[in-house]
Amino acid sequence: MAMAAGIAAAVSCEETPEDFAPADLTVSVENITFDPEDSGANTFTVSSNAAWRVSCSSSALQTDKESGNPGTSRVTVTSAPEGESVITIYTILRGDGDRTERKTVNVSYHPDGSGDDPGTDPVPPDTEPEDIIYYEDFDGATSNDYYYIDQSDMYINKTGSGAGEVEYSGRSIQIRNNYPSRGYTGASGENALYFTSDGLEMKIAHIALPAGENSFRLTFGNSSNPDMPFNENEDIRLSIANQDNVEAGVRYSRNSTSSGWALCTSDFTISGTVPSHIDLIFGGDWQIRIDDVKLIPLDAQASQTISFENRQYPWPELPETLSPSSDYKYITHRANTVKTGQEVRNYTACYDTRRHNPMWVASAHHACYLEGSGRTYPDPWRPDPEMTEAQQSIIYPYDYAAWPWDANGNKPEDGSYYWSANYYTDEYFTKGHLLKSDDRRGRESDLNIQTFYPTNISPEMYLHVWDEGNGETSTWTIVENLLSYDWTGSRDTVYVVTGCWYGDESHTAIDASDNGQRTDKSKTCIVPEARYRVILKTKSGNTGKPVAECSASELTAIGFWYPQYFPGENSRRKPDRSEWIFSVSKIEDKIGNVFDFFPTVDEAVKETYDISLWEGLEEQF
Repeated sequence: MAMAAGIAAAVSCEETPEDFAPADLTVSVENITFDPEDSGANTFTVSSNAAWRVSCSSSALQTDKESGNPGTSRVTVTSAPEGESVITIYTILRGDGDRTERKTVNVSYHPDGSGDDPGTDPVPPDTEPEDIIYYEDFDGATSNDYYYIDQSDMYINKTGSGAGEVEYSGRSIQIRNNYPSRGYTGASGENALYFTSDGLEMKIAHIALPAGENSFRLTFGNSSNPDMPFNENEDIRLSIANQDNVEAGVRYSRNSTSSGWALCTSDFTISGTVPSHIDLIFGGDWQIRIDDVKLIPLDAQASQTISFENRQYPWPELPETLSPSSDYKYITHRANTVKTGQEVRNYTACYDTRRHNPMWVASAHHACYLEGSGRTYPDPWRPDPEMTEAQQSIIYPYDYAAWPWDANGNKPEDGSYYWSANYYTDEYFTKGHLLKSDDRRGRESDLNIQTFYPTNISPEMYLHVWDEGNGETSTWTIVENLLSYDWTGSRDTVYVVTGCWYGDESHTAIDASDNGQRTDKSKTCIVPEARYRVILKTKSGNTGKPVAECSASELTAIGFWYPQYFPGENSRRKPDRSEWIFSVSKIEDKIGNVFDFFPTVDEAVKETYDISLWEGLEEQF
């Protein structure tokens, strides 16, 4: 991982070479046998050319100094837990973690007289040293400042036979040392991961598994919001992915229900083909902390079995066409995510080549579609390469290939790339995305640009616009925002179909025009009388399972209906909820049962909706 520019920028240009000198740290002893009656036996010296800190592996292990300045200092152990514990001394230097030095002092305390010098205890004959595949305590370097894991890699301290290629990723996750791990065997103290808001995800990628092993034990320390008890498999969601990004949810047990630090354990066996590498994926909510992530092999089969095979399911939101038409053209666009570079399905569309407008656009929504930032500017209107000019609405300039039109002030030479109303009406239409551009982030990425194809655009005139004291808004805007806010806090994928209903086809427009002025490419396009949206998601948002593996009780769906505003209708009244929120089955009825939405889902899920499961919606009405 590259160091963030923001970290480097904090270094003053007036610093001298001495500021970057390597740390020089020594301690006088490596081992202490704690004697509560003789403080002199519990004392050691620290010599350093830099400021330093003390970190203890247990809250019961205490010293008379927590930190020191350059020079030589005496440190006394004032109390110690029974058994073995460790004191870590580390230097505090600005900048690169390579200039941080660490030393340890092993402390042994056996009030009953058992135990020899720590570090020389023989391994009992009936046990063997633990074979660690991967271990991370995030203590590569410690700082008083909090920093995000994508800003610096100073914290990395990975070890184990499979740790060589391990990488870390996650947005809005910090390294903090203000509440070090404690209270469980192996708690390392010092740094821990901290989740700064709800619905975040941390990935530890490319852990190499040893050949011939298929059963494993994963342990990690964690703490949660101090005001609430910890809920297993909810406050932290755990899944494992293979090298093809196929995920399997994994359950764990925790040795305490309190909000303080405790140890979580997950034993699992991989059935079928065992991947060469796995990723650990932790989903967490605000104030969750994680430390001491460890993976070791198990000698016996675990009670929990996971598999990465036979997990290919139909796209759950892809509608089934009940009334086929030779005018329908089905198109799927794929693109790569901005940061992780994984190829994903951007959206699938059913386009009516006679009406020259879409029937529906089906899309999946997940955090991977938000890896980029911003929307492409200027708007990159261009034809869908899967259709001819005669098939699609020409709502793109003829010089689209010259985008971004630098020589013309970022505007195309062709100004006739709109829908205009026919001469006999005063209707005006904007170009409305069915799949919101901001739901496919990444300026100048294919993922974002494909949302500007005519396949994803329909003539739009908002209905139900009113003034709430904060400017004008609409039911369509409410639900667009509802969706974006809702699924960003959901680890499970959310599935959406947004479509058009054309009614009696009495409303038309001409394309390749501007303000009613036809061009030689203009043709008549049918304007939808209403738009609709149906959404499917898991109730908890964090099952870690595909929809096909969820029961009906784990799923929920809802539908929305948006009549267009045509002249003579009141566009500024606040509608009743019953006018625009429906069950998915009711939306199917309203469009004439032309399509079956979410065809693989139990009908009971589509027949009702629970508005309380859609955060932010009930407050609007």
